[in-house]
Amino acid sequence: MVHRLPPALATLIVIALLLAGCGAEVAGGGGSSAPEATASPAAPFVPTPLPSQFREGTPPPEPVSSTAAIPVERLPVAEFVADGRVVGRLPVEVLPQGEFSIGLSGRTALGERGMLFDYGKPGQDGPFWMKGTHIDLDIAFIDEQNRIVSIHTMQAESLDYVYSSAPYRSAIEAPARWYASHGIHEGHHVRYTDPDPSPSR
Repeated sequence: MVHRLPPALATLIVIALLLAGCGAEVAGGGGSSAPEATASPAAPFVPTPLPSQFREGTPPPEPVSSTAAIPVERLPVAEFVADGRVVGRLPVEVLPQGEFSIGLSGRTALGERGMLFDYGKPGQDGPFWMKGTHIDLDIAFIDEQNRIVSIHTMQAESLDYVYSSAPYRSAIEAPARWYASHGIHEGHHVRYTDPDPSPSR
């Protein structure tokens, strides 16, 4: 004779077996528990140093013209002529037009050299200024006949515009008071050593 378990009791037995097989704790019993996970200590964070131009309080490097690296003995020379006689000779950097906005800015010394800005055509009337330029300079504006039409002294860091008194084709910046010390005035002429430092057109 087969005895059947009451349905409720059979259900309880099945549930108990399932729980025991899953390793879960049964109330009042000692089931197994999963081991705790362990973690390795993280490597310490070491920040990468910022480039100097991005550090707080450090200004970015100032732009300097590409001609600054040319040794003075390799520069063409501007000769200033009065009454057929050379009264002054100045080695000049011939600045590419794409660097006209840089000029002599970013430098703290110039030495016995200058810089030629050749626009390639006469009739120029735009001003110069000294933003970012840390040394006093003289500037001579020169017309299409290579005659000096205007000379001015410009103060370091000044934001004042300096205009020529007449249209010009080129300009030569020189150390401050260089023109006066050589007796160079308006009306004197400029000629260049070979090769001609004027950029080819």
